[in-house]
Amino acid sequence: MSAFMTALLATSVVFTGVSAEGFDIQDVERELQPLAEKLSDITGYPESEVLYEVFGELNFVLAEKGNYGLTCWAWLKCYGNPDDLDNPLAHGLLIHELGHRFIKDLHLGFKDLDMNNGYYDEWGNYIHVTGLDADGNYLRTNLGYPHGGRPYEQHGVLSGDYHTYGEDFADTFMNWALDQCTDDEAGRVRCGWMDAFVRDHVPYKQPDLSMKKIATRCASCELITIE
Repeated sequence: MSAFMTALLATSVVFTGVSAEGFDIQDVERELQPLAEKLSDITGYPESEVLYEVFGELNFVLAEKGNYGLTCWAWLKCYGNPDDLDNPLAHGLLIHELGHRFIKDLHLGFKDLDMNNGYYDEWGNYIHVTGLDADGNYLRTNLGYPHGGRPYEQHGVLSGDYHTYGEDFADTFMNWALDQCTDDEAGRVRCGWMDAFVRDHVPYKQPDLSMKKIATRCASCELITIE
């Protein structure tokens, strides 16, 4: 019987609610660490808890499918071999899939996202980065990334659904999390949009009011402090 078929569920000791089948859980933790750090800085949740607070339970499953490289889907099921996750070209793939999960959990479509992003160059020409073109078709570019293709575009240009907002969002989410957008106008437009979007849609840790002093005034205007 294949080792993939007998693989047991491994639970992360680093991240609450994260588990894996077929993958080495430490490899999964390594891949998710940059995203946890980024989301923790924004939300105030500890790195160990923030993935659960944003995504809920996450179980990454690796199924056997020969030695063709690693392929994953938004429901977190992957096909390949355990060592494929160590391939530099696969770096960020799990975060890419969580980009899909993030947008699906929000139940937002393209009209809700407003992903039409670009900028004007020094000659006044509009440079299209993401979004609809002049004919109303969704047109992706690799502007804002060090180069096209993996690892910066996990869903490559040769795939049939490359020019879709879902794949564009997932790749931008991944590059934002890994701080891989280029230090130029295109990179700032792309990752700046994603940073604002994430901040607008993640849950934030609420202060523990029982540990704070709440002040109010009584009828005689004396300050009352409630522990």
